[in-house]
Amino acid sequence: VPTNLVMMEQATLLLHEIQFKSEGDPSLSFFIPNELNSNCFDNLHKQALYLYQSGITSRGASLLAHCLHSNRCLTDLSLSRNKIGDKGAAALATALRFNTSITELYLGSNRITSRGAISLAAALKTNRKLAGLVLAGNLIDEDGAEALGVALQHNQTLTEISLQGNSVGS
Repeated sequence: VPTNLVMMEQATLLLHEIQFKSEGDPSLSFFIPNELNSNCFDNLHKQALYLYQSGITSRGASLLAHCLHSNRCLTDLSLSRNKIGDKGAAALATALRFNTSITELYLGSNRITSRGAISLAAALKTNRKLAGLVLAGNLIDEDGAEALGVALQHNQTLTEISLQGNSVGS
């Protein structure tokens, strides 16, 4: 079976699963037909999903994270300027332990504190695909930054992490 066909089938399953599980959840009411179709189906080389400032809450992030456990289509995921908070960050961290395709994750300005950063740090110890993580503009302090630093000692693939605009060193 050609790789592009398998990725398209997985993207279709991701779309249907999200639509089914998000019924009645306003944080995912926008979800994805146009965005996922244009990024995963029509342009398989791009494989990106940009949900910037889309009103996604921790519940929406949890649903998305559940679908990402086995998704092999997406490489770039942007959830910047939403409201996923620590619960959403923890759900995405769990997904990162299983997902082997996401290389760039943008979580800037999402009300994530050190608690969420610590969850993400735990996932980074085992994730071997993520190369870039943006956590700029959140509420992460020294504890979260330290946990991320320790995780980097175990992670050889993460080459870029952004913490600017947090409470680190304030």
